[in-house]
Amino acid sequence: MPTAVTQALAAISRGEVSAPARITAPAPGGLLGAMPGHVPGLGPAAEPVAVFAVPGRTGGSAPEAA
Repeated sequence: MPTAVTQALAAISRGEVSAPARITAPAPGGLLGAMPGHVPGLGPAAEPVAVFAVPGRTGGSAPEAA
């Protein structure tokens, strides 16, 4: 039996998924974001993401997904 991830990836390839552009909001020292979507048969989903600078680390950031 296919997992929800397998079903979602197959639905994406068939063009059945509603997945608008990522949403971001500036926050002190970084940004907050969300990646919303809806897969028919599985329902709505969203992945919250926070990206903040890491003191002492140059050339990058530290993304954290929930």
